Amino acid sequence: MLACILAGGEGTRLRPLTSFLPKPMTELGERPVLGHILGRLRSAGITRAAVTVMYLPEVIRRGIGDGREYGVEITYRMEESPLGTAGAARACADLLEEGEDMLVLSGDGIFDADFSAIAAAHKKNSALVTMVLSHVSEPTEYGLVRTDGAGRVLGFAEKPDWDGVFTDLVNTGIYILSKEALMMIPESKKYDFSGDLFPSLLPSGRLFGFVSRGYWCDIGSPEAYLKCHMDYLEGRTGLSPESPERESGVWVSKKASVSPEAKLISPVLICEGARVEAGVRLGPGVVLGPGAVAEAGSTAVGSAVYGRLGRGAEVEDTIVCREAVVGTCSVARRGSIIGPGAHTGDHSFVAAGAVLEENACMESGSVKKAGRQGDIGRVHFENGALPGEAELCFALGRALCAMGKRRALVGERDNPAAASALTAGLLSGGAEVLYHDGSFCAAAAELCPMLRGEVSLFLSGEKLWIYGETGMPLSPGEQRKLLFALSRGQGGEKTGNLRRISGAEELIAASAVIPGEKRTPVWVSGEGGAREVMEKALRLSGFRVENTKNAILLGPTADGFGFRMEYRGEFSTEHTRGMSLLALAKSKPGAPVALHATDPAAFALAVNRCGSAVLRVGRDADGAELAAKQGVGFYGARSAVFLLAELDRTGLSPEELFGELPPYATVSAEVSCETPRARLMGRMVGSFSPDAAQGVTVSTPRGVATLCPSAVSQKIKIVAEAANAEIAGSIAGDMVRLAKSLDIKS
Repeated sequence: MLACILAGGEGTRLRPLTSFLPKPMTELGERPVLGHILGRLRSAGITRAAVTVMYLPEVIRRGIGDGREYGVEITYRMEESPLGTAGAARACADLLEEGEDMLVLSGDGIFDADFSAIAAAHKKNSALVTMVLSHVSEPTEYGLVRTDGAGRVLGFAEKPDWDGVFTDLVNTGIYILSKEALMMIPESKKYDFSGDLFPSLLPSGRLFGFVSRGYWCDIGSPEAYLKCHMDYLEGRTGLSPESPERESGVWVSKKASVSPEAKLISPVLICEGARVEAGVRLGPGVVLGPGAVAEAGSTAVGSAVYGRLGRGAEVEDTIVCREAVVGTCSVARRGSIIGPGAHTGDHSFVAAGAVLEENACMESGSVKKAGRQGDIGRVHFENGALPGEAELCFALGRALCAMGKRRALVGERDNPAAASALTAGLLSGGAEVLYHDGSFCAAAAELCPMLRGEVSLFLSGEKLWIYGETGMPLSPGEQRKLLFALSRGQGGEKTGNLRRISGAEELIAASAVIPGEKRTPVWVSGEGGAREVMEKALRLSGFRVENTKNAILLGPTADGFGFRMEYRGEFSTEHTRGMSLLALAKSKPGAPVALHATDPAAFALAVNRCGSAVLRVGRDADGAELAAKQGVGFYGARSAVFLLAELDRTGLSPEELFGELPPYATVSAEVSCETPRARLMGRMVGSFSPDAAQGVTVSTPRGVATLCPSAVSQKIKIVAEAANAEIAGSIAGDMVRLAKSLDIKS
């Protein structure tokens, strides 16, 4: 079997470790990560490998050579432009021998997989592709994979938020491909496994998963990189240091210099060429890399040290990169990183979570603070909202620029100080800021695609709301990037520019207009910008806005996303959204309709009855884009105008249209669990047939239940929906009992 190792990525999340080093060449003890991978292959009897390179390729070629040192014959393939994961593998197809399969691996993972067992399963299943899967505790960082009892892949979810987690089984990036599958990948074209090839293979039934019980770690972040070091020392990776074990858990290279007056506390590894002077205390959990130095009196605990610790220096849970120096009597606290070539200066202090970038130098006696590490625990993006105090807003503005958001909209209601701080942060990071006069959240969301913004931010009181370029809340992936940039204190170096935009609400109102004549009288109650926009849009659409006995009464929500209705009955904001979505489906039979992830299943059923497919925002790949174009069901003014115009056109009353929605009631419950919550989710969803379970929603003969793990605790949240509350309550009870019966640690 030919191995194809994908080693072309830049490893941006691992910076500054990867500023001058490809991620596969970052070190784990005595070898680079790629060296460990090659050693694993040789142990499995795989002696031929193609290595795809693009970022700093000569560093890999010089460091690994032809592979002879590792017992593997290497052929390098250069990507002149990014080909994607599958495209890079396709470029190596000519190296396959007759009847040979290809083993594809990422060049940045440490693993302990049984390749013989995986290959046997691949052959037994006549699979086109076999994906190696692993159980993890934090599945939101990875691509989730759902399989049936035979291992056949049923579906995916790429780095979902917790409310989209349906299993703890994730894609490790290790695959076996038959040549037939490999030839399905277009040549010389950017093409990915997860986004392109695997979805196309699902209908064939020949895409399989193999659950590996061995160790696997993707070293994609500094936290994962340091954890992998600790796992390595504690024997969890299946790898063993090459240096002789002086005593239990203490490995010291014969080519290292260690003073007899130094104290080494298990587990600790001292690599070739390292020097440990008198009075040094290393461990527990320390790797002193090749050529690294610990000068007299220095101390390290839980750290990966590949540079120099000055006299009396102290580091804790810290990464010290090659050619980096922690100065005399300086201190680096938990989670800090001293980048390659960086110098802390003497008698300096590096705070927990702080990052000293490559070649940076601190003055003696100075302090390096972290980014906004202390705020990360408070930022949950619940419905898009964040704390809105001024200092955090400034840091968030800079972090958004570090993400590449260079055209930002800013608006506020009742918090001008925080809005000014946010604007200042964006400007200091080099962004173009459009400061508008929209006074409610929905206006900020709608304006983003209208004004070609890359991000839109709105402050309402003490809350900050963030919307992406489609006008929907940031995706889970973008949320993670923002938190990473925030924790690192990242930002741009240029100065941006500020433009003030007036008439935002008039623009929103005009976008909702559907012209007509002699329409139903309506009246809009309440106050604020959302009311004014809705009233203006209705007037421009030809409705008579007057407070009369026969008028339909509308009450927009303060945020402008929904509205209630009164006319011979009361309809809640949820009811009017369902009616708007149904009216949309009836007006365009067969056209897809976007729904919120949390919308009742009754809404989806009503839309399906019109021949329309349903895309859920936050769960389906194109859901957010469709929702932004659709507007109806997501923005109050657009929904109200459209719903009333359709009622006029069809002659239906609100009661008649509402009557076409299937009756429904919901009951919520939650259950605490001892089993990791994502794993319990997998067991619960897996207990239903493939046809009955879609993501986190399961169907029963009496109704549906949405199951999702809590984002903050060991609990499963359950929302049952049925024709009435009694049946919904019974379904919720069944789900609680199912969870308890499956909550068995194994």
